[in-house]
Amino acid sequence: AHFSFSSDSEITLEANPGDLTPEKIQGLRKLGINRISLGVQSFDAKALAFLGRTHTVSDAETAIRRLMDAGFENLTIDLMYGFREQSLQDWQETLQRALSFEPAHLSCYQLTVEPHTCFWKRVHAGRLLPIDEEEARTQFLVTSRFLEAHGYLHYEISSFARDERCYARHNWKYWTHAPYLGLGPAAHSFLR
Repeated sequence: AHFSFSSDSEITLEANPGDLTPEKIQGLRKLGINRISLGVQSFDAKALAFLGRTHTVSDAETAIRRLMDAGFENLTIDLMYGFREQSLQDWQETLQRALSFEPAHLSCYQLTVEPHTCFWKRVHAGRLLPIDEEEARTQFLVTSRFLEAHGYLHYEISSFARDERCYARHNWKYWTHAPYLGLGPAAHSFLR
């Protein structure tokens, strides 16, 4: 009633693997959602436990298959790295597992400890030791080189696309200061 959308609008939904039943996936397609950003975070059970995720590796793999079977071609797999509880080899195995699904897009976020979060509280209680700057740098470069070697374009700090058509439009808009609309809890919009 208040907005008009172009026929090729990118309409993204962020989802957790454990929340996507076949019925929900079909409902999302009917609503016009055409891009899913799936919060897998890792294909390693230890890393998922450390991150406090409620889904399992199997849940993540099932969700990816269901989304692809339902025709979601514009799928982003969100992953997280940069914490001591995950070795570099574990991280590379997660990247390799993600690539086995041939997603259009990968978002690889380095864990950032923000004030007043559960991770921040663990750091200040001495129960969590963040990785140092050199380790962070190494993991970032390993991620970029690994994904580029497998044909992905590293077009934004944490974003990798199979080709230019797979760039996440909303990510691109952040960098170009173009207006965008965010709807839902904690969503952010920008209009100059």
